Amino acid sequence: MQSLKNDVKSGIIGDIDYIDTAFVTQGYKDDIRIRKETGGGAMYDLGCYCTTMILSLADSEPEFVKVDAEFSDEGVDIMTSGMIRFKNGVRAAFNVGMILGKDTNDRFDRLYIHGSGGHIISEVEYNQDGEICYRIFSSGKMTERIVNAPQNYSLEVEQLGRCILENEEPHVTKEFSLKNARLIDDILKMIGY
Repeated sequence: MQSLKNDVKSGIIGDIDYIDTAFVTQGYKDDIRIRKETGGGAMYDLGCYCTTMILSLADSEPEFVKVDAEFSDEGVDIMTSGMIRFKNGVRAAFNVGMILGKDTNDRFDRLYIHGSGGHIISEVEYNQDGEICYRIFSSGKMTERIVNAPQNYSLEVEQLGRCILENEEPHVTKEFSLKNARLIDDILKMIGY
């Protein structure tokens, strides 16, 4: 994610005008992530990754949000899709779901960032580690960017330790976390969760 943000900030694709991302996984059976009493559902479990990506890249306040969802018999959203327009003119779309098959390992992840001078495409699954790649299309050519990504949950735990022991500033600020939580809460209210 930091590599993507660095490329966007470098201006290689110009100013962002559209972001599209998806995180759709398999159906869950008897899993804590599909129980309403434990905060289950696609938006809470998967949508937070998409909203984090969108908010990090758009770097503006949401001005307009429109969402819809499909609910399971248990009353949790199993598919949620939305559109967001930001005050700086960036538009975004997202799809999150727990609908691909039953108890399989199937999933579909996508990130598309369109700018005034090109675009970036990533089909890397959220939370992947190792050598991962995304493609930058700019000035009539394609550049493949390969990043060696450590396991991000380990990075989070390691940084938490440094924040506690060494007063390091967290990579994800309190303000950003609250902004993301407000957006997710707004989305869940709109779908009637």
